[in-house]
Amino acid sequence: MDNLGLNERQKKGVALCKQTGQLNNREYRSLHGITDRTALRDLNDLIRKGVLRRIGETGHQTHYVIELPTRHEPDMKES
Repeated sequence: MDNLGLNERQKKGVALCKQTGQLNNREYRSLHGITDRTALRDLNDLIRKGVLRRIGETGHQTHYVIELPTRHEPDMKES
């Protein structure tokens, strides 16, 4: 994950998300003592980089989970 250029806040947030299974904006802000705007910038950057996926659009129900890489299965064709 180091090759994605994550800042220290993002690395710590991703670690917490892995540990708890999900993360919301309030938890991310509280973890770092940052503003809502800074948290949104960091979280949106993690989404753009394919690290997190947002569940929900807006409001208190919105949270983030680790984005699992798509696994490509080989084609199974009968002979």
